[in-house]
This record gives sequence, structure tokens and C-alpha cells, in this order.
Amino acid sequence: MNTRGWRWICQRKRFLFAVIGLLIILSTLIALSYLQGPRVRNAVLVDNPNTGYQTLQLEFNQPVKPIEPHAIQITPQADFTATTNNATVTIQFRQRLLSNTQYRVVIAQIAGASTQQTTAASHHFDTSPAQLYYLKHHSLAETKTEFYAAQTTDAIVQMNLATKQEKTLYQAAQIIEYAVVGSRIIVHTMNDSRISELHQVDRETGAVSPLSLPGKGTVSRLRVMDNGTVGYLFAKAESKEKTTNLIVHDIAAQRHYTIRGLNAQPLPVYDWRSVSRGAAVVVRTRGDDVLLVDPTGKHAMQPLGQAAALGYVSYDGKNIIMMKTGEGYFALNLENSKKSPITHQQGNDVISLAVSLHTHSGYAMEVTSVNQQHILQRQTILTYPAKRVIHQTTPPAYTTNITVSPNDQYTAIEQKSTADSSTKTHIIDNKAGRMVHTLDGKAVVWL
Repeated sequence: MNTRGWRWICQRKRFLFAVIGLLIILSTLIALSYLQGPRVRNAVLVDNPNTGYQTLQLEFNQPVKPIEPHAIQITPQADFTATTNNATVTIQFRQRLLSNTQYRVVIAQIAGASTQQTTAASHHFDTSPAQLYYLKHHSLAETKTEFYAAQTTDAIVQMNLATKQEKTLYQAAQIIEYAVVGSRIIVHTMNDSRISELHQVDRETGAVSPLSLPGKGTVSRLRVMDNGTVGYLFAKAESKEKTTNLIVHDIAAQRHYTIRGLNAQPLPVYDWRSVSRGAAVVVRTRGDDVLLVDPTGKHAMQPLGQAAALGYVSYDGKNIIMMKTGEGYFALNLENSKKSPITHQQGNDVISLAVSLHTHSGYAMEVTSVNQQHILQRQTILTYPAKRVIHQTTPPAYTTNITVSPNDQYTAIEQKSTADSSTKTHIIDNKAGRMVHTLDGKAVVWL
């Protein structure tokens, strides 16, 4: 054998020995890793578009024994369930997490499925800043003349609450209201003839297309039912009584139908709220009667009593806020029809607005202090964890609407300084009890 051939064999041997050595070292490291107990190898945080909740998947370096939820500690505290599948532990949160916050997950004891070796494991992750939409509206009071008002446009704007950066998603003259439905924004505008029009706007591409209505008429109370459906009240232009009916509009199927009552006749509806992502609707009809209605018509209507006004439905779909003349505000449990009065016993204070918190048992309410028919002050109050004032309003300014973010972190307070002035919205950090921003607009939708 010549010298070249011998060198080639020697090089091959050294290479083979090096590979064997690396494999031995790698095997040893893997064995030591297993013996040291399970460790987090990868973590994935996933959004659920149907519920708005998030899921954390912790992937370990080896199969692990099932972990009970009580063995998992999450800071800040959050409601969750946990399941184990081989080397993956899935933590499903049952509430909206706080925005722009670092969460820490600690598992005190976790055991390998084969080695029985126990160890502690931890992981931390950051949530994204709060995002919201709002309607920036130009009023006649601001524009002074109808001619100038006709040349201006309203806008639906997206804002990052941490950076305050804004992005205009859609502009049009006379935007009345809008609803965010999955990947679309449904926009209600009014033309020069005072006839309503609906358009859908793709949130990603900005593409705009019209939506058909039951005819010429007026739309009001446009609201989301689920990820593909909206509802709205509709009054035909030629109707002398101006009776409004509830229309359910399936965006994807491009069809709409009217909610009907007895004898299959269109049900007169003056206000409505969606329950459990469109599985049912609460409607206020003639005589202030309130009914729970199945939109499909498969189940009989259920009477819920009477109310002069319908408020928001809680995030879990179990309760609705209502107001009855002479009784004030109360929360009605839709499962057992139990009424829970919303009270604020302090002098001559009057509750003028109330909404449910989403992740806690409590309310945000607007309270007006009255002395001999004179309004002394207006306060926005949270009842959880203890009753406290988060915002004070000096008359003549007054609040027109309150919404709470789905994670109870922020309260949006819509206010007017006078009846003819434009609406501004104050965003309040609920924990700190301070204002973090004021929007030149209204109709906040939390993403």
C-alpha cells in the first residue's frame, strides 16, 4: 500500500473515532439531562380568536407525568386549566391577560415519566400592549357649516395604547357606527338622503365592498354577534310607524334575515344585545318587555321581565345589565333569572350608567351627586377589589358611555362638555386610578 492510501485510512480512522467520541459525549449529556429532570425546551403562546383567551404550550426535554393545576403558580394571578400530553404541558387561560405585562409561570414539582426524577421549572413571557379602535368623528359644531362638514371625513382609527401610535383604517363622510367582525370592520354610514349604507372593510388589505340591506331605510344599534355575523335594527324608509326590526346579517354567506315573533311576524325591537357569541339575543320590545330569543327560531322566546334600557352583557354571557324605571340598575342572571341590584348608597347619589367587569365580580358605574336638583359632581367608580373613584367629572361635562377592556385593565369613559360638543374618550388605568390618554373620538373597541 502506498503512502497516500495509508494516510487516507488514518484520516478515516481519526474521523471515525471523533464521531464516536462526539456521540458518546452527546449521549452522556442527554442521559445527564434526563437524570437532572425535565426542563423547558421551548414555549409557544397562542391566541384563540374565538374566545380572545391565550394558550401557553410548554415543551419539555422529555415526557413528563401529568401536572395538576394546583402545582402551577402564575404571577400576576390568572384563571387557567392545565393538561399534560407526553412532553407538552398546555396551560389554557380562562380570562384575558393583562396587556404590556410580564407573566411568570412556576411549576414547583415536575417529574419525568420514565426517570421519576423531579425538579422545578419556570418560564416567563411578555404580553403585547393594548390595541384599540375608535371613531374619530367630525361634528357640525366643530365644522361650523354644513358645506364644510360635507367635505370632511370621519375615520376609524387603530391605536397602540403604549406608544400612542395611530393608523387610519377607513375614512368616509358621516360614519355613524361600526363593528369589528373577525377580519372585517362593518361600517354604517349615512348618505346625503339620510339613507343608511353598510360596507365591509378588510382589516389587512383595506379592501372595501358594500353590504346589501333589506331595503332603503335607517340602520341603528349595529353590533357583533359572532366572528361572522352582525345584527342591527332596521326601519324601512316608507314605514309611517318607523317600527324597527332586528336583522341578523351573515357576512360570509351574504344573506340577512329578520327576527320574528308570534305568528311568524317581524318582532318590533327597540334595543338588543347578543349573548354567548350569537347563540341568543336579548331584545326589548313593546311595553318595555324583555325577551330572550333564539335567532334561529328553533326555541320558544323566554320572557325576562321589563326594562327601560338594556346594558352590556358580561364577557362570559351569563349576566346582562338592565335598568327599570323606579328600580334603577340591576344585573340579571340569564341562567336562573336572578336579579342583583346595583346600588351606591351615599346621600343623594344617583347611578346614571353601569357596566359589568369581565374577569371579576363587580361593576364600573357613573354616579351623579345631586343636591336640590343641582348636579354637584359626577364620578366614575369601580367596585372591585374595593369601591373607589377612578375619575371625576366637573359639570356641565357629562358621561355618555362607559366600556371596560376585556381584561378589566382599562376603562374608557366617553364624555361631552356640552350637548353640541364632540365626544372625547378618557382611558383610565384601573389599578393606578389615573388617566393614561384622551382620545379625540368615541366608540372604543378593544382588540
